Parts: sequence; C-alpha cells; structure tokens
Amino acid sequence: MKKIYTYIAVFALAALAAGCAKEIANPDDLGESAVSVDEATGESTVTVVLSVPESPDTKTTLGAKDGSSYPVFWSEGDVITLNGTAATSFTPASGNATATASFKVTSLASTYNFLYGGVPGQSNQVSFPSTQNYVEGGFDPAAMPMYASVTSLGSGVTFSHVGALLKFSFTGDKKIDSVTLTAADTNMSLSGTFTIGATGGLLNGALTPAAGGATLIYAFNGHKQLSDEPFVFYIAIPAGTYEGGITLDILDNNSGHMTVKVLDSDATKTIAAGTVREFENVVYIQNKDLNLIQIYDTATLQSFAARVANGEYTLNARLTPNAASINASGISWTPVEDYKGTFDGNGKTISGLTQPLFGNLQGVVKNLTLDSDITETDATQTKLGMFARTITP
Repeated sequence: MKKIYTYIAVFALAALAAGCAKEIANPDDLGESAVSVDEATGESTVTVVLSVPESPDTKTTLGAKDGSSYPVFWSEGDVITLNGTAATSFTPASGNATATASFKVTSLASTYNFLYGGVPGQSNQVSFPSTQNYVEGGFDPAAMPMYASVTSLGSGVTFSHVGALLKFSFTGDKKIDSVTLTAADTNMSLSGTFTIGATGGLLNGALTPAAGGATLIYAFNGHKQLSDEPFVFYIAIPAGTYEGGITLDILDNNSGHMTVKVLDSDATKTIAAGTVREFENVVYIQNKDLNLIQIYDTATLQSFAARVANGEYTLNARLTPNAASINASGISWTPVEDYKGTFDGNGKTISGLTQPLFGNLQGVVKNLTLDSDITETDATQTKLGMFARTITP
C-alpha cells in the first residue's frame, strides 16, 4: 500500500497562490468501499478506506518542507463526517499508512459530502475557531477544515482545503502573548461558521461566512520570549480575497503592542486554499505601526500617492514632527483615490497644490492645513474641494 501525504504549495509574499488538495488515496489503492445493511433497523453502514500517516498518534501537522511544498498528515484524532454524520469508528491499521472509517446512514445518498472540521449535523458547513493555539512546527489542527464531495464511493475520495496558512517569522527581545487578526473588509470573517458552495450538487470549496467581521486570536499559551533567532508560527485563515488586507495586533506581556498589515495590495490580497503565504521577518518593536509611511518632502508625498494607487488603500501616513511644511507647487499632483487609511498632518501645512489632495476620500485626515489654489479645467468634474472631491463615510 502507498503511504499518502499531500502538499501545500509555498509562495512568496508578492506571489499569487494556487490551490492544492489533501488526498485520501489513489483509487487503485482504495479497493471498493463496503456497504452493509442492518435488516432489523434498515440502517446502512458505509465503510471507507482512508490513508493516514505511518505514525497515527501524531496530531495532524505540517511535515518538513520538501522543495516548494509541505506534506500535511492525518492523525488518529481526526474527526470526519459524512453528510453531517460523524464516523462511528476511525481505526488506523497497525504499522502502515491506512485507516478505516465507518459511518451509519439511514439511506444511501446520491452525493457523499465528507468534512473535516465540519459543523455537527451539517453536510456543507465548516468551522474556523475564534482562537487558535500555537503548535510548534505546524498549525492548530482544529483550524484547517477540508471537504470531499463525490457521487460514487468506489472512485476514491480526495479531500480539498478551504483554508490557507500565513507563515510568520518574528525576532526581538520582548515576550509576546497573542496576535489578533482583523480583516479590513467587514464582509469577510476570519473565524466562525462558513457554508461551502456547490456546483451541480457537489461542493466546490467557495466559502460564505455566516456573519462578517469576526476576528481571530492566535495564542502562544503563555509568554513567548523572542530572540535574534527567528520564531516561526503558522496561522490558518479562510481562503479568499481580503480587500484592504488583514491587520495583526501583536500584544506583549507588558500590554505593549505592534501593528502589522498583510495582504494589503492588489497583488497579494487573494490567498488560495491549500497554500502557505510566507512573509518577511518582523522585528517586534513595542508600540510601532508597520502600516505607516513617514512623509517629510514632496518625494515621500508622491511615494504615498503611488502606493495607494497600487492598491495599499489603508496605508497610514504621517508628516514627520521634525520636518518642515511641504511646498508642492513644483510637482504635478493627481488626487489620491479611494483612500481608507489615516493621514496625520502632525500640525504641518501642505501648500502649492492645484488639485484636491484626495479624490474619493473614505478614510481620515487630521491635524493638516492645506494652503493651495485649487483650479479645475475638466468640465466633467462637477465636484471640487480642497481636501477631497467627495467624502464617503
């Protein structure tokens, strides 16, 4: 028999991800699934042969990186459901890579929906926990749901991921306690119940949250002392497109914190199921915001505008306290569109603009004075202001 483990592909921060599946077995290895019927009750028992790691006592986790991928293993404690009904038995074979799962059903179905991390009694819903716990070298096994949907058990069963992993590396000299993740798009959730969509009666992996805005807490089970040696951990999130990115609020044991923003550009906002997105090392500095650009001259002002235009709509900006006010009369300015961050003028003045600072402003501007003569030569522009053409709350 074949030892089976599948791979989660690895991509750099700027790369777009592709999907991957966790396989139960090749159909040639499965043989035929067994179905027995209790004549007294009419109940059927469906028995399916699944593949598991050779060491079934080991919890589901990532294996060592192999080239550009990580193997993902099954474990003895994994709970699988079939059409909402939990397996009555899950028995690993001694010393090899297979296990047998049995399910009691009242009648045979035309579609068989298998879930790992499924909501009890539901055939198309999975759950991402609101709190994940640190697991050395891998991810919280409760945080990576999967599904398989087939019309015939005899053709083999292949599980697919609906979540993805964020791989972080931290250094520093503080003790950190937890990380809270929040999606900028309030229609997206990082935890809770999700319904898996279907095509032609078969689950297709598309997730819809029961409610938007749910956050996620990643706990280190005590104070994790950082050092010059990178501390690596993995956080599982639902796959999808995160407009505006995800904010990480890292809390240390002295109530200090640091803010980091990820997936916040058009090139990185989509993360596919079954992938690992790796990020550059973060040096933890108490009370620092990494989603911030310091503006002190016309070049950094234009750099701010370019980054927002490239999709960093929630980028925060601040005129530095020791910088002089900025005279922008020598540059060609195009209003910044769809800005959703906070622009802190720090009591300074920007002068010399001939166009509004922002087009459609959806964020916050504070502590800023504009000293400019705004003119409009485009007859199609019917709205004009000094700070912005329009403001969307």
